[in-house]
Amino acid sequence: MFSSEKEQILIQHMEELARMGAYEVDLARMRWKASHNFLRLFHLPTQSEFTYQDLLNLIHPDDLDRVRTHFDQCLAGENEYNISYRCIIDGQERFIQTRSRIEREADGTPVRLVGIKRDITEESQLQALFQAAPSGMLMVDQKRRILMVNAEIERIFGYVANELQGKEIEVLLPERYRMGHPQLVEMYMNSPVPRAMGEGRDLTAQRKDGTEVPVEIGLHPIFLNNQLSVICSVVDITERQKIAEREARQKQELKDFAYRIAHDIRNPLTNLKALLELSSDEDGAAISNEEARQMMSGITTDLLQFAEEIIGASLAAPGESVLKPLRFDSMKDRINQRFSFPLLECEGSLNWIEGHSTLPQVPVGSMEEIVGNLVSNSLRYRHPERAPAIQIRTGNEGSTFWLAVEDNGRGISAKNRDRIFEMFGKLQDEEGTGLGLYLVKENLNRLGGSIDFESSDQGSRFRISLPLFQ
Repeated sequence: MFSSEKEQILIQHMEELARMGAYEVDLARMRWKASHNFLRLFHLPTQSEFTYQDLLNLIHPDDLDRVRTHFDQCLAGENEYNISYRCIIDGQERFIQTRSRIEREADGTPVRLVGIKRDITEESQLQALFQAAPSGMLMVDQKRRILMVNAEIERIFGYVANELQGKEIEVLLPERYRMGHPQLVEMYMNSPVPRAMGEGRDLTAQRKDGTEVPVEIGLHPIFLNNQLSVICSVVDITERQKIAEREARQKQELKDFAYRIAHDIRNPLTNLKALLELSSDEDGAAISNEEARQMMSGITTDLLQFAEEIIGASLAAPGESVLKPLRFDSMKDRINQRFSFPLLECEGSLNWIEGHSTLPQVPVGSMEEIVGNLVSNSLRYRHPERAPAIQIRTGNEGSTFWLAVEDNGRGISAKNRDRIFEMFGKLQDEEGTGLGLYLVKENLNRLGGSIDFESSDQGSRFRISLPLFQ
């Protein structure tokens, strides 16, 4: 079958490495002969020739009709005979791949078939495992070529299998990572061990359409047909990242919620404490006991309503807020009630100048919290040499509702203006909690609103804007 003993030894060695065997069929006589490794592969006796029936006897009975039909079709008009099927070898089922060339006379009559048969059992089993895997699976060789992919890889990356097979693995990487990747593969192939890829780093792959996808990748080296290959498991973690981001956001919202409670309950309790002290000082009281009792009643009513709003907010579905038209008059009355004693104590004034015709939809209590924090800051940072005068103006501009809180306080120093909306970014280091303006901005962000301010040594003006159509 082969021209020289040296060639036979070389071919035999190549066949053993590839787990394949060569054969030749005399189509006129329907007799065939095979290489040494073919005989080894199929556990056949050493003999010079075999019959056509001997060849058919190797094929699994369930695949026999398919193989014979394909063989006859190829003889009728094809130049190649390629097919995969099952064989029974020593009672065991093996998967065999056949690749053959058909030689013909000048008139087209087939006279000889020369080809190879290769045992692909392990590859077929691996392919079955690939397709059954819930995560993406692909296999690459030492030259970084993609040998095999499963359906999940096709789904993640938007390719069909034959678009990837034979391509270098870098086709699945963003352009910025491609240049340095071959060196990393070479380092891994020199010392292959099962491990996660890029531990401690966020990994990103690239789909066929150019978009990027966050992934987790596991590496597992295997030897297939005595050749090192690497199986890569690929998991699309887009949803996992979204869940993590949502959980982080909910944790931050929970922190903000706790800060709100602590911050918003502080002022009423401070006022209540001051009123209790005044009511017990019968000789030098600045207000009568009746006035003090009325103010304390208003404060406790305010606190009870605040508690109800907290309960309502805690019962709402996570991430949801029930939007209702702003009850402006109710908010105005509660703000006046809340700050009646602090204004009385410092001889200050609070005036409302209403210029709006349309009101936004907001969660219950949120607008009162925003305005209350702004008024509280105006009182806290009042000018030491003049009584505080606070004006609250409202209006509409297009599809926006705006509200401005203006005061005649000491203003905000230039060094503090860049950080007043940060958590604990106090206007003055020695006063307040530093949460008020942070909470105002966070609330407005959630409502799709905004806040800006102007300030000088004559006072400050904070202006909030809210969309009218949610």
